[in-house]
Amino acid sequence: MSRVIYTACEICAKDKTRAPFWQFRAYGATQDIEHSKLDFRDTYVDILGIPVFYMPFFSMPDPSAKRQSGFLMPGITPHDSYLGTYFTIPYYWVINDESDLTVQGLFSTATGPQLSGIYRRALNFGSLNIRGGFAYDTHNAINYTNGFGNKVNSGDPHGMQGHIFARGLFNINSYWRAGANINLATSANYMRDYRVQGYGSEMLNSNAFLEGFGTGAYSRLDAQYYQGLNQGVIHNSDLPAALPRYTYSFVGQPDALGGRLSVNTTDFYVRRTIGATDQRGELQLNWDRPFHTKSGEQFLLTLRLDSTLYRGSKLYQLPNYYSRSTGHGMISGMVLPTIALKTNWPFVRSFEHGRGTQLLEPIVQGIYAPNTGNGADDGLPNEDSFAYEFTDSTCSRSTAIRAQTGWMAGCAPMWAYMPTGHGTGTKWTCWPGRVFRNMWSMTACPIPGWTTMYLMSWRARA
Repeated sequence: MSRVIYTACEICAKDKTRAPFWQFRAYGATQDIEHSKLDFRDTYVDILGIPVFYMPFFSMPDPSAKRQSGFLMPGITPHDSYLGTYFTIPYYWVINDESDLTVQGLFSTATGPQLSGIYRRALNFGSLNIRGGFAYDTHNAINYTNGFGNKVNSGDPHGMQGHIFARGLFNINSYWRAGANINLATSANYMRDYRVQGYGSEMLNSNAFLEGFGTGAYSRLDAQYYQGLNQGVIHNSDLPAALPRYTYSFVGQPDALGGRLSVNTTDFYVRRTIGATDQRGELQLNWDRPFHTKSGEQFLLTLRLDSTLYRGSKLYQLPNYYSRSTGHGMISGMVLPTIALKTNWPFVRSFEHGRGTQLLEPIVQGIYAPNTGNGADDGLPNEDSFAYEFTDSTCSRSTAIRAQTGWMAGCAPMWAYMPTGHGTGTKWTCWPGRVFRNMWSMTACPIPGWTTMYLMSWRARA
């Protein structure tokens, strides 16, 4: 073939003589059907019809080829705060029908080169994906003093640096599978300098797990490890490692009373180099009984029993900072029954001419649990509450009060108002809600009284 033009850009339908954004223009080309490739001779690379680069010989995969080894499109960035001017040259290698490897070289004017790669492999029983790289970073670390007045060593990125992000998932049988996610880097500054994916996060999380699925049941055994990236706030010695953690959940079929029983447990051993170390064994029993009235009111009766056993040490350190705790191991436990009744009454109407519908749904819930006191007084670590977020989805949960305030409990009414509208091509929702918690205590009088009321934060969504 002679006078060949190739481009992947779509040709302008109104003016087919208009040059595409980019194109290869060659004086001669040969199609190698056996190896599924095209060989070009005396090739120009045109941008908007203007020749910008000349190649005496150029080869590329034939469009009919599914995969073909070879160089990919190089890239160039004129300016970067840490790399200066840099360009990349990627190469794609088809190893076999199940795996491939992409290798990329990065060369910059402000620091040393980097070599990175992505390895992918598909298996009959799973998959494997490994991303990694190493570089010679010539930038020097800058130490500083954070907002707490502490001197921070930002980590020395000078010299050889690297990272590895690996993910594997393997099916053992129809019910069980195992996997791992490994994310490690030599320093946060290296990730910043070379624009490694994940820079800007507070930490890198690595885990390995074994999980099983059954009819209404789920089981998982895993181990968690964290690497801190923001050394000004989080030190690796302060981060926990869960070795191991076990989770089990079971939801049964409706029983003779119309209710449904569920069993849950999350047991773990959390260890810190600096800070509290604790172990927890837990068992949750939950019974839900939904019912409704002829007028459309919906009710949900919940009976719940939480039982936990803790063994903790160094609870006076982060993240609990219990003033009465000692450095020795402390064993404590708690059994907490909870009863809750939730009601919602949806009202629905339709607009004329099919212009939309409107839903108005008041929601009211009452939760009662005995007042067991402050968990800190009993030496309960209860680290779950630190990750709790009061949202519209958790506002009506029977565990909302406990998770927000440790093991303190009482009587907690909750109300919410949720109007939802659907119009032509539009949808809007307004969800305001609030939780009130009253602490019930026994006084000298035979009749207990309301002694303390806590107003939890408003929560709204629109």
